[in-house]
Amino acid sequence: MPEPPRPELEALEAFHIPIYEHEGFEADDVIGTLVEQVPKKQKLPGVEIIIVTGDLDALQLVNRHTKVYTLRKGIQDTVLYGEKEVRERYGLNPDQLADFRGLRGDPSDNIIGVPSLTNYWQRIGTVLSPATAGDDITTSGNMSAASLSL
Repeated sequence: MPEPPRPELEALEAFHIPIYEHEGFEADDVIGTLVEQVPKKQKLPGVEIIIVTGDLDALQLVNRHTKVYTLRKGIQDTVLYGEKEVRERYGLNPDQLADFRGLRGDPSDNIIGVPSLTNYWQRIGTVLSPATAGDDITTSGNMSAASLSL
């Protein structure tokens, strides 16, 4: 049985934008792989990658060559996240966001977080926030070291 037409794919094809799919992998996995591979294979150095998505998990992929373009509220309110914008919003570098989400938990991705860390932040009178996690991760160097200090 043929697949039904997908207008979003037709628009991409009309502009000769390549479509990458890999059975058994989610879109963010494919995007993450492309972000890692493209700079290594590009013929023109310094080509900027812009990921267009509503999934803020992609912010962990931001680096000097990669930005994330996303909607805030509706189609008129958008933001382009570079490294500076990620630091301003979360108090963390993009490569620290996965650690923060792992520590805090993320129900949308079925990540339960670290209960002892939540208790730790409550015990010292701070809220479980990017700023506190950023301080703990930055001071310790990474999530593994931060969790050992508990």
